[in-house]
Amino acid sequence: EDFENLYYQGKPSRLHFCRQSIHAILHAVPEALRIGPSGYRSQWTMERTIGNLGEEIKQHPSPYANLAERGYRRCQLNALTLLVPFLNPARPLPQGSEDLGNGYILLRARDEYHQIVAGKYGTAIRDYLEEAEGVPATEGWMPRVARWARMRLPNGQIVRSVWKESRMLQLRIARNVKVKIDDSTLYAEVQFFFQATINGQVKTLALISVYSPPWPERGTARVEAG
Repeated sequence: EDFENLYYQGKPSRLHFCRQSIHAILHAVPEALRIGPSGYRSQWTMERTIGNLGEEIKQHPSPYANLAERGYRRCQLNALTLLVPFLNPARPLPQGSEDLGNGYILLRARDEYHQIVAGKYGTAIRDYLEEAEGVPATEGWMPRVARWARMRLPNGQIVRSVWKESRMLQLRIARNVKVKIDDSTLYAEVQFFFQATINGQVKTLALISVYSPPWPERGTARVEAG
């Protein structure tokens, strides 16, 4: 900021002193606090756009002219979509999905039949149902649920689960979530989603394993089942 005040002074005639790389430093911290790190909001999106436009190139003898035309058409399409929203109608929900309202959508895969959940996960579900309904479960009873693999959030992101992701060899892990419980913000790993009838109402729930707080001396975290 001192550099710009000294050499630029807000004068158009001195604009050549104010390089973009220098001016961008002033916005780095405020913009990171407002909308996140620059890699998330600019670098990755730009790289994805370059990749998409590159896939569309057909005239290989003049690739750069073709790329420029593709980018120009993309800008026109984006502008039209903003001005006339009905030109880009909402996509129908995938087959077998379930709209939960408020932008939340359960997505398959899903168990064809209800499965008994045993072990610590079954105990956690049973304890939750007992507390929610106020009725103790029969001794030895374990819950039976139909697991769902994914959920679409209101912002369009899709949360996956250990149930299906753990079977894949090459993947981008998308099962970690940030949740708010009371006044605390926690980070957790989603095991699976399921639905249960509580006091006559169908509720959609997620079984999660909560990460412990970071170790102060290392900044790492442990995993706790819950």
